[in-house]
Amino acid sequence: SGRDKRKFDRVNVSLPAKFSVLIPEQTFRPVDYDCEVLDISERGAMINVRLAPDNYSSMLQKTRYCRIEFYDKVNLPDKVTGRAVWLQPQGKDDERTYRIGLFFEDCPAEIVSALRRFVESMTISGVRSST
Repeated sequence: SGRDKRKFDRVNVSLPAKFSVLIPEQTFRPVDYDCEVLDISERGAMINVRLAPDNYSSMLQKTRYCRIEFYDKVNLPDKVTGRAVWLQPQGKDDERTYRIGLFFEDCPAEIVSALRRFVESMTISGVRSST
């Protein structure tokens, strides 16, 4: 399975956050949504979010950069920017949400270190990890 090929430990979480779609043409006005972070590693995360259909379309076609701002800042960086590497619709019509896989590329070292410490602390406290 893909989980066996993961390079970095990943932990399951349920963290409320703000998800921002960074549309290049609207750099100064990102589109923001509430989301739930479902799992996280030092280099990526999976989120669940309800997107407007036009934002889903633009993410499929071109917009791939996104930012997560954690509401609960305990042991986590304030913001992490990443690239959406996959999008998966969940549910039907009015109830539809999207699971989005994010890859944190080109992250500053201090953010990667903070994420690594968070994952390690969750693993030590008994949260299931992928190893």
